[in-house]
Amino acid sequence: MADNIGYGSKFYYETTEGSGTYTQISNVAVTIVPPNVSVGSTDATHLSSADRFREKHYTLGDGQQATLECKWDKTNYNTMYGMLFSKRKWKVEFPDTPASILVFTGFIVGYGTEMPLDNLIMNTFTFEVSGKPAFTPG
Repeated sequence: MADNIGYGSKFYYETTEGSGTYTQISNVAVTIVPPNVSVGSTDATHLSSADRFREKHYTLGDGQQATLECKWDKTNYNTMYGMLFSKRKWKVEFPDTPASILVFTGFIVGYGTEMPLDNLIMNTFTFEVSGKPAFTPG
């Protein structure tokens, strides 16, 4: 298996809810952080737990958050701004061949711009994930 780098990864939003049609955030993406799934746990220790060790049970999974960092582009800025307060599907396309896909439902919870004196203007978008992300290997 070849080593992969992020070059060639893409980020999309579902154009119309439930359509299954996606539009790419134009080729200005610099960093994509897909959802990082975690699973909670609860203590299930009782007075007879084996060897005096705590016992645990898993609880609910959480898709946590995803992040997109991209070069400032007024069209993308306007499009993403218009998506505030709406839940939709987002798609991350990995750079492998054929491309692996991760689709998640979520909404924008963070929307920021950084304008440094001597570097590119950057936008950072943070998405709260709702439900279980779906991964399809390429």
